[in-house]
Amino acid sequence: MKFARLIGGTAALCALIVAVLLFGRIPARGFDLQGSPVTIARPASDITDTYLFPSPTNANNVVVVMDVDPAIPAGAGLTTFFDQTVLYTMKFDTNYSQEAVGSRPIENVVIQFSVSAVSGNTGNQTQQISVYGPAAPSQTGSSTMLLNGAVASGTGFINREFSVFAGQIQVFAGTRRDPQFFDKTQFFNIFPASTQAAGPASCLLSTCPSGFAATGTNYFADSNVLSIIVEIPKQTLLDFGSGSGTGVAFWATTSTSSGS
Repeated sequence: MKFARLIGGTAALCALIVAVLLFGRIPARGFDLQGSPVTIARPASDITDTYLFPSPTNANNVVVVMDVDPAIPAGAGLTTFFDQTVLYTMKFDTNYSQEAVGSRPIENVVIQFSVSAVSGNTGNQTQQISVYGPAAPSQTGSSTMLLNGAVASGTGFINREFSVFAGQIQVFAGTRRDPQFFDKTQFFNIFPASTQAAGPASCLLSTCPSGFAATGTNYFADSNVLSIIVEIPKQTLLDFGSGSGTGVAFWATTSTSSGS
């Protein structure tokens, strides 16, 4: 499916990973979950986590992860697919470490992913993944334009590793175990205004649950997510962004043509 038009109205924006050292040893993480009615209604647009960390097998590479679609049941992992109406975008500001403290990053490199309709017979279904970039963005900010006039850098299929960009970049898009440990039930009890709350629709502060128990229940213990995973040379990111090499900001967005 080609997104030749402007993709406006970002449906979900994950927590920003700020000034990640490209050569650091500690992975940086972000977290979000069902943050709006839009993402509740369209779970495959809901960004749950982002990660950026050094490749465990190649010191010259970094691994970038964008997880979406929280709490896929354990038995439904291979029958859950990406939303073909959503454009998935990884965004990088390779000069963020040189910008003013507290300033918002501006993407100078992006990698985008679109998906086809699900094809095949029940029990043997698949979905094509198209990768665009890495490249300088066609447009920055809250609206996103598909790169290169909708000409993909390469394609593959869900739940199968493949390479793009003359074999320099490895990609996997498909089901993985949810890495979160989170007591979702208690969270929504604490914030009962949420549509996901188990408690009353509203409550006074003094009558709301005051916090988490010492030993919580991991709501996601048997759950999966849809992951988009990219292993990319550090230098490739820096070359496209003309970055300094000392740090980068990374975040991810999901977008639709309507924003809903």
